[in-house]
Amino acid sequence: MRTLKTLIAYTAAVLLLAGCNLQKEVDLDLPEYEPKIVVESYLQPGQPYFLFLTESAGYFDGIQVKYLRDAVVTIKHGSESVTLQPIEISIADAAGILDTALLNILKPVIGETVYIYGSLFQTVPEVYNEDFTLNIELPDGRKVSAVTRLLTPVKVDKIDWKFNADSLAYTLTQITDPQGVANYYRRVFELRRREIRENPDGTLDTVLYTNVEQDFYTNDDIVGSDGLILYGTNYDYRVGDTLTATLYHITRDYYRFLETRDAAIIANLSPFGTPAVVYTNIVGGTGVFAGLSQDKLSVVVK
Repeated sequence: MRTLKTLIAYTAAVLLLAGCNLQKEVDLDLPEYEPKIVVESYLQPGQPYFLFLTESAGYFDGIQVKYLRDAVVTIKHGSESVTLQPIEISIADAAGILDTALLNILKPVIGETVYIYGSLFQTVPEVYNEDFTLNIELPDGRKVSAVTRLLTPVKVDKIDWKFNADSLAYTLTQITDPQGVANYYRRVFELRRREIRENPDGTLDTVLYTNVEQDFYTNDDIVGSDGLILYGTNYDYRVGDTLTATLYHITRDYYRFLETRDAAIIANLSPFGTPAVVYTNIVGGTGVFAGLSQDKLSVVVK
Protein backbone atom coordinates (compact mmCIF):
# COMPACT_ATOMS: atom_id res chain seq x y z
CA MET A 1 0.00 0.00 0.00
CA ARG A 2 2.83 2.33 0.86
CA THR A 3 4.53 1.51 -2.41
CA LEU A 4 1.35 2.37 -4.36
CA LYS A 5 0.99 5.74 -2.59
CA THR A 6 4.65 6.52 -3.37
CA LEU A 7 4.13 5.69 -7.04
CA ILE A 8 1.02 7.90 -7.24
CA ALA A 9 2.84 10.81 -5.61
CA TYR A 10 5.82 10.42 -7.95
CA THR A 11 3.57 10.30 -11.03
CA ALA A 12 1.71 13.43 -9.94
CA ALA A 13 4.99 15.28 -9.45
CA VAL A 14 6.20 14.30 -12.94
CA LEU A 15 2.91 15.46 -14.52
CA LEU A 16 3.10 18.76 -12.62
CA LEU A 17 6.64 19.41 -13.81
CA ALA A 18 5.76 18.45 -17.38
CA GLY A 19 3.07 21.13 -17.38
CA CYS A 20 5.54 23.83 -16.35
CA ASN A 21 7.62 25.79 -18.80
CA LEU A 22 11.12 24.98 -17.59
CA GLN A 23 12.95 26.17 -20.74
CA LYS A 24 15.24 29.12 -20.25
CA GLU A 25 17.85 30.62 -22.50
CA VAL A 26 21.29 30.84 -20.94
CA ASP A 27 24.10 33.01 -22.28
CA LEU A 28 27.50 31.46 -21.68
CA ASP A 29 30.42 33.84 -21.38
CA LEU A 30 33.20 31.65 -22.77
CA PRO A 31 36.79 32.80 -22.22
CA GLU A 32 38.68 33.86 -25.31
CA TYR A 33 40.78 31.00 -26.67
CA GLU A 34 44.53 31.57 -26.69
CA PRO A 35 46.17 29.75 -29.63
CA LYS A 36 49.20 27.55 -28.91
CA ILE A 37 52.26 26.87 -31.00
CA VAL A 38 52.14 23.24 -32.17
CA VAL A 39 55.38 21.42 -33.04
CA GLU A 40 55.81 17.95 -34.51
CA SER A 41 59.25 16.70 -35.46
CA TYR A 42 60.86 13.24 -35.56
CA LEU A 43 64.58 12.58 -35.88
CA GLN A 44 65.64 9.45 -37.75
CA PRO A 45 69.33 8.61 -38.33
CA GLY A 46 70.37 9.14 -41.95
CA GLN A 47 67.16 10.99 -42.82
CA PRO A 48 66.74 14.75 -43.42
CA TYR A 49 65.50 16.98 -40.61
CA PHE A 50 61.78 17.81 -40.93
CA LEU A 51 59.46 19.81 -38.70
CA PHE A 52 55.78 20.83 -38.83
CA LEU A 53 54.99 24.15 -37.19
CA THR A 54 51.36 25.21 -36.83
CA GLU A 55 49.03 27.03 -34.46
CA SER A 56 46.11 25.47 -32.59
CA ALA A 57 42.56 26.73 -33.10
CA GLY A 58 39.53 27.05 -30.85
CA TYR A 59 36.62 24.62 -30.93
CA PHE A 60 34.40 27.02 -32.90
CA ASP A 61 37.13 28.15 -35.30
CA GLY A 62 37.61 26.83 -38.81
CA ILE A 63 39.26 23.45 -39.30
CA GLN A 64 41.95 24.54 -41.76
CA VAL A 65 45.53 24.20 -40.56
CA LYS A 66 47.23 27.50 -39.72
CA TYR A 67 50.89 27.27 -40.67
CA LEU A 68 53.39 29.45 -38.83
CA ARG A 69 55.72 30.95 -41.42
CA ASP A 70 59.09 32.66 -41.42
CA ALA A 71 60.25 31.18 -38.12
CA VAL A 72 63.92 30.64 -37.25
CA VAL A 73 64.24 26.91 -36.52
CA THR A 74 67.51 25.39 -35.32
CA ILE A 75 68.43 21.95 -34.02
CA LYS A 76 71.71 21.63 -32.12
CA HIS A 77 73.71 18.53 -31.34
CA GLY A 78 77.10 18.88 -29.70
CA SER A 79 78.98 21.57 -31.63
CA GLU A 80 76.78 21.19 -34.72
CA SER A 81 73.82 23.50 -35.38
CA VAL A 82 71.41 22.96 -38.27
CA THR A 83 69.06 25.71 -39.43
CA LEU A 84 65.91 24.33 -41.04
CA GLN A 85 64.61 26.13 -44.10
CA PRO A 86 60.94 26.66 -45.04
CA ILE A 87 59.66 24.26 -47.70
CA GLU A 88 56.30 24.70 -49.40
CA ILE A 89 54.86 21.73 -51.29
CA SER A 90 51.83 22.02 -53.54
CA ILE A 91 49.15 19.51 -52.69
CA ALA A 92 48.96 18.70 -56.40
CA ASP A 93 52.56 17.44 -56.25
CA ALA A 94 51.49 14.93 -53.60
CA ALA A 95 49.11 13.23 -56.01
CA GLY A 96 51.68 10.56 -56.80
CA ILE A 97 52.24 9.87 -53.10
CA LEU A 98 48.76 10.05 -51.58
CA ASP A 99 45.53 8.55 -52.87
CA THR A 100 43.36 11.06 -54.74
CA ALA A 101 40.38 10.33 -52.49
CA LEU A 102 42.53 10.98 -49.43
CA LEU A 103 43.75 14.26 -50.92
CA ASN A 104 40.17 15.39 -51.43
CA ILE A 105 39.50 14.72 -47.73
CA LEU A 106 42.66 16.47 -46.55
CA LYS A 107 42.50 19.48 -48.86
CA PRO A 108 39.94 21.47 -46.81
CA VAL A 109 42.16 20.97 -43.76
CA ILE A 110 45.72 21.40 -45.05
CA GLY A 111 44.96 23.89 -47.85
CA GLU A 112 46.47 24.12 -51.33
CA THR A 113 50.02 23.71 -50.04
CA VAL A 114 51.84 22.03 -47.16
CA TYR A 115 54.31 24.30 -45.34
CA ILE A 116 57.11 22.59 -43.42
CA TYR A 117 60.67 23.24 -42.26
CA GLY A 118 63.48 20.95 -43.33
CA SER A 119 67.10 20.45 -44.25
CA LEU A 120 67.42 18.58 -47.52
CA PHE A 121 71.23 18.42 -47.59
CA GLN A 122 71.91 17.64 -43.93
CA THR A 123 70.81 14.42 -42.31
CA VAL A 124 70.37 13.33 -38.73
CA PRO A 125 73.66 11.82 -37.46
CA GLU A 126 73.76 8.30 -36.12
CA VAL A 127 74.60 9.41 -32.60
CA TYR A 128 72.84 7.80 -29.65
CA ASN A 129 72.09 8.77 -26.05
CA GLU A 130 73.10 12.40 -26.50
CA ASP A 131 70.84 15.46 -26.51
CA PHE A 132 69.37 17.15 -29.58
CA THR A 133 68.07 20.62 -28.68
CA LEU A 134 65.34 22.36 -30.70
CA ASN A 135 64.87 26.14 -30.63
CA ILE A 136 62.21 28.06 -32.56
CA GLU A 137 61.72 31.83 -32.69
CA LEU A 138 58.69 33.32 -34.45
CA PRO A 139 58.57 36.76 -36.10
CA ASP A 140 56.23 37.98 -33.33
CA GLY A 141 58.84 37.15 -30.67
CA ARG A 142 57.30 33.93 -29.35
CA LYS A 143 59.79 31.15 -28.61
CA VAL A 144 59.57 27.41 -28.01
CA SER A 145 62.18 24.77 -27.26
CA ALA A 146 62.53 21.04 -26.66
CA VAL A 147 65.14 18.35 -26.02
CA THR A 148 65.19 14.72 -27.15
CA ARG A 149 67.55 11.84 -27.83
CA LEU A 150 68.09 8.97 -30.23
CA LEU A 151 68.18 5.74 -28.23
CA THR A 152 70.35 2.79 -29.22
CA PRO A 153 68.32 0.54 -31.60
CA VAL A 154 66.96 -2.70 -30.16
CA LYS A 155 67.36 -5.62 -32.54
CA VAL A 156 64.48 -7.68 -33.92
CA ASP A 157 65.75 -11.19 -33.19
CA LYS A 158 63.48 -13.22 -35.46
CA ILE A 159 60.00 -13.74 -36.90
CA ASP A 160 58.57 -17.25 -36.51
CA TRP A 161 55.32 -18.61 -37.93
CA LYS A 162 53.11 -21.67 -37.57
CA PHE A 163 50.37 -22.94 -39.89
CA ASN A 164 46.92 -24.19 -39.00
CA ALA A 165 44.82 -26.80 -40.84
CA ASP A 166 43.64 -24.15 -43.32
CA SER A 167 47.22 -23.37 -44.43
CA LEU A 168 47.16 -19.98 -42.77
CA ALA A 169 49.97 -18.91 -40.44
CA TYR A 170 50.21 -16.81 -37.31
CA THR A 171 53.52 -15.09 -36.50
CA LEU A 172 55.59 -14.26 -33.44
CA THR A 173 58.17 -11.46 -33.53
CA GLN A 174 60.86 -11.81 -30.87
CA ILE A 175 63.06 -9.08 -29.37
CA THR A 176 65.50 -9.14 -26.45
CA ASP A 177 64.71 -6.30 -24.05
CA PRO A 178 67.80 -4.50 -22.66
CA GLN A 179 67.92 -4.98 -18.89
CA GLY A 180 68.47 -2.42 -16.15
CA VAL A 181 66.45 0.42 -17.67
CA ALA A 182 62.81 1.06 -18.62
CA ASN A 183 62.27 0.74 -22.38
CA TYR A 184 59.51 1.92 -24.68
CA TYR A 185 58.76 0.72 -28.19
CA ARG A 186 56.67 1.40 -31.25
CA ARG A 187 56.15 -1.72 -33.34
CA VAL A 188 55.04 -1.69 -37.00
CA PHE A 189 54.21 -4.92 -38.86
CA GLU A 190 53.77 -4.83 -42.65
CA LEU A 191 52.57 -7.32 -45.26
CA ARG A 192 53.49 -7.55 -48.95
CA ARG A 193 51.62 -10.10 -51.02
CA ARG A 194 51.31 -10.80 -54.74
CA GLU A 195 47.73 -11.52 -55.76
CA ILE A 196 46.08 -12.49 -59.02
CA ARG A 197 43.06 -10.28 -59.72
CA GLU A 198 40.50 -10.43 -62.48
CA ASN A 199 39.92 -7.34 -64.59
CA PRO A 200 36.43 -6.30 -65.79
CA ASP A 201 37.24 -7.73 -69.23
CA GLY A 202 38.04 -11.15 -67.76
CA THR A 203 41.83 -10.91 -68.06
CA LEU A 204 44.06 -11.58 -65.07
CA ASP A 205 46.77 -9.38 -63.57
CA THR A 206 49.31 -9.99 -60.82
CA VAL A 207 49.32 -7.06 -58.41
CA LEU A 208 51.39 -6.28 -55.33
CA TYR A 209 49.24 -5.82 -52.24
CA THR A 210 50.80 -3.96 -49.31
CA ASN A 211 49.32 -3.18 -45.92
CA VAL A 212 50.35 -2.06 -42.44
CA GLU A 213 48.92 -4.88 -40.34
CA GLN A 214 49.86 -3.53 -36.90
CA ASP A 215 51.13 -0.21 -35.58
CA PHE A 216 51.13 0.16 -31.81
CA TYR A 217 53.31 1.21 -28.89
CA THR A 218 54.29 -0.73 -25.76
CA ASN A 219 56.56 -0.55 -22.76
CA ASP A 220 58.63 -3.44 -21.42
CA ASP A 221 56.13 -4.46 -18.74
CA ILE A 222 55.31 -7.43 -21.00
CA VAL A 223 58.86 -8.82 -20.93
CA GLY A 224 59.16 -12.46 -19.92
CA SER A 225 61.40 -13.94 -17.25
CA ASP A 226 63.85 -14.85 -20.02
CA GLY A 227 64.21 -11.19 -21.02
CA LEU A 228 62.28 -11.69 -24.26
CA ILE A 229 59.26 -9.85 -25.65
CA LEU A 230 56.98 -11.59 -28.17
CA TYR A 231 54.55 -9.76 -30.46
CA GLY A 232 51.90 -12.01 -32.03
CA THR A 233 49.36 -11.91 -34.85
CA ASN A 234 46.29 -13.82 -35.97
CA TYR A 235 46.24 -16.64 -38.55
CA ASP A 236 46.32 -14.23 -41.51
CA TYR A 237 49.36 -15.16 -43.60
CA ARG A 238 50.09 -17.46 -46.53
CA VAL A 239 53.08 -19.07 -48.19
CA GLY A 240 54.97 -16.45 -50.21
CA ASP A 241 53.95 -13.47 -48.08
CA THR A 242 56.72 -11.00 -47.23
CA LEU A 243 56.48 -9.82 -43.63
CA THR A 244 58.45 -6.88 -42.24
CA ALA A 245 58.73 -6.05 -38.55
CA THR A 246 60.06 -2.60 -37.65
CA LEU A 247 60.87 -1.84 -34.03
CA TYR A 248 61.37 1.76 -32.93
CA HIS A 249 63.15 2.29 -29.62
CA ILE A 250 61.43 5.45 -28.37
CA THR A 251 61.79 7.83 -25.45
CA ARG A 252 59.40 7.97 -22.52
CA ASP A 253 58.33 11.43 -23.70
CA TYR A 254 57.18 10.09 -27.06
CA TYR A 255 55.49 7.10 -25.41
CA ARG A 256 53.53 9.41 -23.08
CA PHE A 257 52.60 11.65 -26.01
CA LEU A 258 51.18 8.68 -27.96
CA GLU A 259 49.36 7.31 -24.91
CA THR A 260 47.68 10.61 -23.97
CA ARG A 261 46.97 11.55 -27.60
CA ASP A 262 44.99 8.34 -28.10
CA ALA A 263 43.18 8.86 -24.79
CA ALA A 264 42.18 12.36 -25.95
CA ILE A 265 40.89 11.02 -29.28
CA ILE A 266 38.76 8.41 -27.50
CA ALA A 267 37.42 11.03 -25.07
CA ASN A 268 36.46 13.33 -27.95
CA LEU A 269 34.50 10.54 -29.63
CA SER A 270 32.37 9.88 -26.54
CA PRO A 271 29.99 12.36 -24.87
CA PHE A 272 30.65 10.50 -21.60
CA GLY A 273 34.44 10.40 -21.95
CA THR A 274 36.73 12.02 -19.42
CA PRO A 275 38.71 14.92 -20.97
CA ALA A 276 42.35 14.03 -21.47
CA VAL A 277 45.36 16.36 -21.57
CA VAL A 278 47.91 15.44 -24.23
CA TYR A 279 51.43 15.22 -22.82
CA THR A 280 54.05 17.38 -24.52
CA ASN A 281 57.79 17.91 -24.20
CA ILE A 282 57.59 21.27 -25.99
CA VAL A 283 58.41 24.22 -23.71
CA GLY A 284 56.26 27.21 -24.65
CA GLY A 285 53.91 25.22 -26.88
CA THR A 286 52.53 21.75 -27.44
CA GLY A 287 53.28 18.74 -29.63
CA VAL A 288 56.29 16.43 -29.66
CA PHE A 289 59.99 16.43 -30.55
CA ALA A 290 61.23 12.84 -30.63
CA GLY A 291 64.02 10.59 -31.85
CA LEU A 292 63.13 7.38 -33.69
CA SER A 293 65.90 4.79 -33.91
CA GLN A 294 64.87 1.53 -35.53
CA ASP A 295 65.74 -2.03 -36.43
CA LYS A 296 63.95 -3.89 -39.20
CA LEU A 297 63.66 -7.53 -40.25
CA SER A 298 61.91 -8.97 -43.33
CA VAL A 299 61.08 -12.63 -43.97
CA VAL A 300 59.23 -14.62 -46.62
CA VAL A 301 56.76 -17.17 -45.28
CA LYS A 302 57.73 -20.65 -46.54
